[in-house]
Amino acid sequence: MPNLTISTITVDPKWDFPTLSPVINEIRRERRVELAAEGFRFDDIRRWAAADELIVGKRPHGFKASQIATNPYPVNADGFLDPYAVKLPAGYGFKVDRDYLNAIPKSQLLLNPNLVQNPGWQ
Repeated sequence: MPNLTISTITVDPKWDFPTLSPVINEIRRERRVELAAEGFRFDDIRRWAAADELIVGKRPHGFKASQIATNPYPVNADGFLDPYAVKLPAGYGFKVDRDYLNAIPKSQLLLNPNLVQNPGWQ
């Protein structure tokens, strides 16, 4: 990828966060692309407190059903495969009031009595 030059960032009306600055949007876009297959996407979504906008109530879809001969999955209204339609009918179950923080392991709570469990993980 070429180096990012702030003066060359073009405003994109389809950004996930159009109210943020172009620089922040470009950084987030580049991280999404660069780290897509490295397992860090969910960490970024939590770091940016963006789950309520990006994943709550949504589920992953496959490609267009018309691209395959035999389809064992449900198809959504837009014609995409919807393999999680039955298991996640309401989308991901991310709880905004709890899931931005992981639970502290009980072993750590026992080792240090000054620690308290993160909210929602009692």
